[in-house]
Amino acid sequence: MRSGGAADPPVTARSRVRKGTAMITTQLAVASCVAVALGGGLTAGVLARQTESPDVERHVAAAREAAGTEHTRFFDYLCRAPRRPAARPAASRPPAQPTRRQPPPQSEWYAEPAKVFDNLYFLGTRSLNAWALTTSGGIVIIDPLYDYNVEAEIIEGLRTLGLDPADITHVLVSHGHGDHYGGAQQLQRQFGASVLLSAPDWDMMLANPGRQPQPTRDIEVTDGQQLSVGDTQLTFTLTPGHTPGTISTLVPVRDGGRSHIAALWGGTAMRHTEEFYTQYIAGAQTFAAMAADAGADVVISNHAIFDRADEKIEALARRDAGDPHPFVIGEAATQNMFEMIQHCAQAGLARLGQ
Repeated sequence: MRSGGAADPPVTARSRVRKGTAMITTQLAVASCVAVALGGGLTAGVLARQTESPDVERHVAAAREAAGTEHTRFFDYLCRAPRRPAARPAASRPPAQPTRRQPPPQSEWYAEPAKVFDNLYFLGTRSLNAWALTTSGGIVIIDPLYDYNVEAEIIEGLRTLGLDPADITHVLVSHGHGDHYGGAQQLQRQFGASVLLSAPDWDMMLANPGRQPQPTRDIEVTDGQQLSVGDTQLTFTLTPGHTPGTISTLVPVRDGGRSHIAALWGGTAMRHTEEFYTQYIAGAQTFAAMAADAGADVVISNHAIFDRADEKIEALARRDAGDPHPFVIGEAATQNMFEMIQHCAQAGLARLGQ
């Protein structure tokens, strides 16, 4: 097996990054579609026009302050008021089973792969993030996109970066929505990769056949579990809310001789219920404490709208020797993200009482 951590992208990768990231940046309007891909929660429209209570305004203001200039896109998405769903007429017949939709053309979603850290690579689309973590024992893929993305973005993306997709040993699925597990079946079957998902989300996914192929039930991630692959150890915690068993992960990354810890918040869109907000707040508190103990100073996400991966990859392409790494935001800014998340959820709770 090749040592993924030792591989470097070819010389042409930098030019590919510039080209691909420019495409990403010019497509920022795709953020308005992210709510659909997130599998539930809020719509992607503008802020609902309603009178907010003082409690709501207080939490939104605190969230905005915590967001600062680093988490503005995340704040704009997360803290807005939900739109009330329109009343639906009673169904006259049972709903039809989900049918396979025609995949959108590649020109609408394709993004170039990019080397982000010495051992972490971006393999996502214009709105969905997928990551490849290279180790001395193989490659871990995090969130393998839709089934129609996986060949071009992940398998061919690895090859473009000078890596061998046959080295994929594990596929981590942060939560059981089709935009994050859709490519897992192919990686499981083609390369024998082990697929990791929490037990509640395995149950949810397998009980609801949808438009994406489902991997065979494999490893069940538990709260606090660690996964060692070669010289690298990932740490998981369950942060339910977005789904019953959303997984948030601490990922060790390297930049030259410096080591960092990336925090990946596993599921983001909110549902307007007391149970959801309560779970969401508790999960954010737990993961914030884990991130603080580990000294996490990097934020990554499974959607570019939340970690600004598109902007930061473009900045990486312009980075000169000695320049700071765009993804390394520091421990304080990482903790500020969790504070912002909690205040946005508190605002949601306060809206329930309006």
